[in-house]
Amino acid sequence: MRFGETIYGVMRHFVQPVLPSVLALFAPFIVAAPEPRDDAHFQDNASNHAAERTALEARVSVLLRDKLQAFGCIMRTSDLENDIPVLDPLKVKPKNITPAFGPDVFDVRFSNMKFEGLSDFILNQVSSDFRDFRIKISVLIPRVTTNLNYNVTGSLYDLFRVAGAGEARIEYTDVFMRTVLYLDIIDNKLQLAFADQPYVDFSSAQVKVNGSNGPSSNRHFNDLSHQVAPIVFWVFAEDVASALEPHLEFYLNAQLARISLPPLAYALRDRVQPPKVRMPRPMPYNYVSSMYFYPLRLY
Repeated sequence: MRFGETIYGVMRHFVQPVLPSVLALFAPFIVAAPEPRDDAHFQDNASNHAAERTALEARVSVLLRDKLQAFGCIMRTSDLENDIPVLDPLKVKPKNITPAFGPDVFDVRFSNMKFEGLSDFILNQVSSDFRDFRIKISVLIPRVTTNLNYNVTGSLYDLFRVAGAGEARIEYTDVFMRTVLYLDIIDNKLQLAFADQPYVDFSSAQVKVNGSNGPSSNRHFNDLSHQVAPIVFWVFAEDVASALEPHLEFYLNAQLARISLPPLAYALRDRVQPPKVRMPRPMPYNYVSSMYFYPLRLY
């Protein structure tokens, strides 16, 4: 027997028993080739999910648009069964403010304030997006009027004494508001979670003043009254929103709870990261809503 044949026989004798042991040692590191992906099936599932999400968004948008329109009627007539009083006209508490016109500061007290026309809003946008679990809403109110009693004292450049007391009527045209409502699923019901700070503005304002020292006897007071109109708007926008908010929140949650949620809604909710409360720019007034965080009441 030749030497080469001897070496071959020895190697064959040792390698054959060792080879299975070596393969067993490296077995955990051996990765099987991936199975072919069924792209058509994957695309069909994605398409079905998109169609189901779009259908859910359409149902929510249509429902909210219809119920918000109905809420306008409730504002005028009340819904005592659900503890919603008459909200148009809306009365707000008296308030003292100290507006400054240049270097001059005035003491102004408003009382017996009543806002009318809030229920005549026109819905510009009600659109839901369940990729972010949110609803965009914007409304336009053609005219909002407020009747009030005023008492103002001050002076211009320490030369002209400005004082007046009486009744005033301020009419605001094209009052605009927009916000974003974020949703959550609580106890298997679709509910409001929190909202962006609402942005509010108006197009123009007219002031009519009647009083003991009204415009006919004090031209400077008449000039200042038109400058006061924007101040009244920004100051009392917060009070109006605070008065409407709890009733609107309760009403919308009751409507959202009626929506039948498909399994996809839960999957979409779990993918959404809680966004930070966004501050619109410009932000006319510093209004922070208790709707922002639910069920925690931070404000």
